[in-house]
Amino acid sequence: MAAKPLTKPSALDRFGERVWVRIWPIFRPLAILDLMRRASALMATDAAVSVKLPLRDRARAHAVARGWIVEMTDADRRDQILEYAALLLAQGRDGVAILSTHTTEPDRLFRRMAASFERLGIPLALLEADAAFPLNRATVGPLRRLAHDGLRDRILLDEPATPLRLATRALRGKPMKVPTERRTPAVLFAEADRALLDETRTAIAGGVALDQIFAPREGRKALELAATLTEGRDWVHAAQPALTALGRARVVAEQDEDLPVEPGRRAFLLNLALTAQHGLRRDHDYAIEDDALTVIDPATGLPDPGRSWTSGVQQMVELQNGLRPTPVRRSRAQINLGEVLEQMPLIGGVASDLDGAGREVHLVHGTPVWPARQRRRHRREFLRSDRALVARLERLAKSGAVIVTDRGHLADGLHSARRETAEQGLAETAGHLVLADATETRRTAVTLSDRNGGARVTECLSLDDPALVGWRWKLVRILWPVLPWRSARAGQVLDRQRARQARIAARQRAIQKDATTRRRRLLAFAGRI
Repeated sequence: MAAKPLTKPSALDRFGERVWVRIWPIFRPLAILDLMRRASALMATDAAVSVKLPLRDRARAHAVARGWIVEMTDADRRDQILEYAALLLAQGRDGVAILSTHTTEPDRLFRRMAASFERLGIPLALLEADAAFPLNRATVGPLRRLAHDGLRDRILLDEPATPLRLATRALRGKPMKVPTERRTPAVLFAEADRALLDETRTAIAGGVALDQIFAPREGRKALELAATLTEGRDWVHAAQPALTALGRARVVAEQDEDLPVEPGRRAFLLNLALTAQHGLRRDHDYAIEDDALTVIDPATGLPDPGRSWTSGVQQMVELQNGLRPTPVRRSRAQINLGEVLEQMPLIGGVASDLDGAGREVHLVHGTPVWPARQRRRHRREFLRSDRALVARLERLAKSGAVIVTDRGHLADGLHSARRETAEQGLAETAGHLVLADATETRRTAVTLSDRNGGARVTECLSLDDPALVGWRWKLVRILWPVLPWRSARAGQVLDRQRARQARIAARQRAIQKDATTRRRRLLAFAGRI
């Protein structure tokens, strides 16, 4: 029931949000006085901080230290607020972990904040890629390193490492073989918008184990039974061979101890056997050399030793050719970043632009949002065709701009970079970036500016962009020659499309969280967590 207003806010929700935005300036002085009354007592933090913050930013930093997300367009002020809040939390018993979604950001934050933590008497530790999570009270590192403890404990203990299970292992006859240290520090995000909206859905796997999808005797019996089935009646050859309803009933009714009893698993094995016998051909789709199966690349027609089929197809084909099935590689443990964050005592941070998802972040993660008045930090240009866009990009490149696009044909011979590379930060200093791809959110342009030293960003888009789809864009293309204020109209259509995509993304996050919650309840009911 709680996920419904998250995905589709009611009229009352929208009215309440508008009222909050309007009355917030009235209550802001009172909030500042209350927060500053508490923050002014921490003289150690004031003495250690590298830059003395004004009253308004000290109030924001104290809010971050109490579990708020502060929205701020100025990158320098965001870093100062984050540093002040981290110094406050580092003096607590559990400490603080400063996390970033970008791979190069932890090094920059470490260089910026290390001196302040030294003055405070609490050294700041940088989380390395493969090192264990240190026991320092202050750490800075990538977001995914936060899941290191959970993955390690699940692999070593061979079960979820909840506090109750850790405390009762001796009573359940599972003594601790390897000592484990668990840390639950306060978490501060350097890019809370990307961390809480994009990365929390990511599942992180650790460890490698070899396993078998099915026993060899089950596979051989499935191949024998598949050879007796009749095409057209028991199975059909569409995109790939598959059992019909009549064939499934026949397979399920087959009396054989070597086949699994469960009807779904039995049908799965027969579909694999049909694929091995009728869907793949030797010396066309695969080759047998030195008693080993090698998949043939369909593009080149040559054997590719690095390729393999998944879901048991390769093992069934190997059985059909009299080979020993190769074990399937699987992860020994998997954890979701959202599950890790639920175990943390406090979550806060700073964000450049939450793109209207502040209420969702508050409901899902329990972190209030200190709103900021959004100001457009980049301009947009729209051109009728890709040909006109290429001509415009050539003129901008001559003036020293760097073209950011994943469509290589737009920037042939120009100083360009892929979007993923530019979001991590370009090696050379760029004063002007031109984004030539239509993105799902306006946060992309903001990220490009932040990662490249506050560079000016221009969205230069073509109406032929494959991302601009829908009847509104068709109408804009038809009326473009006579459309008044056409760039402004196209910008409104783009904002409407991005708002719709944001609602879809919020719905997907709500569905995933609901599914995760249901799964955890079922596992708890079964006594597995």
